[in-house]
Amino acid sequence: MKKKNPMHEDPLDAIYVEYMRPMQDEEPFMMGGSKYEFVRARYPDGRMDIGVYSQRGDVTYGYRHWRQMMGIEKSNPRSSRKNPRHGNDDPSREEMIEHIRKVYGREADEFDIEEAIYWFANHYHGGQSSNLYSALSTSEFRPGRMSNGPEEGSMGEMIYADLVDTFSPKKNPLKRRKGESVRDFTSRCMSEEKSSFPKTKQRIAVCLSKSRKRNPVYDTGSDE
Repeated sequence: MKKKNPMHEDPLDAIYVEYMRPMQDEEPFMMGGSKYEFVRARYPDGRMDIGVYSQRGDVTYGYRHWRQMMGIEKSNPRSSRKNPRHGNDDPSREEMIEHIRKVYGREADEFDIEEAIYWFANHYHGGQSSNLYSALSTSEFRPGRMSNGPEEGSMGEMIYADLVDTFSPKKNPLKRRKGESVRDFTSRCMSEEKSSFPKTKQRIAVCLSKSRKRNPVYDTGSDE
């Protein structure tokens, strides 16, 4: 059943979205006395992203609206109050989303973001009092039973690598040098990050993510 939306500035705030197809490895689940399922859906601006199908009423909700409806998010992440930091390696969910949107824009859909945040929080949280543990415990991402990280080669893996690079503690973060091209930097990164990221595909994702960032001290590197 397709319902009309009230006007929203951001299409991702849509209440109702158009059901397109099931998501791989997703199963229906019960929450608040109703059965839901994460699906691929079309938003008002035409983008394909994660939606939440409700068997009660045969409707598909926008993911952001559904989280607010279920009390998982009390307000839009862009305007919600950030949680206090528990250290440089412990960002809040809102800080991570803000960073991802700033770096990737519309390249990253909600599913990619949720996958990356889930695995970053899973691997790096500092216990039940940490922001990352809070992000993990309220996440609606459902990994496959045999999964231990983002899908290799996916946008989710690239965003995960970006979160690791940005928010995990590192004494000497690798950055592009003055005048260094993306190609030269990526080659150097693949060599220097081998011990930190032994899996080749993950190291590629990390280095590609790093190459997108400019050194704030100078910005004269070529993109070739």
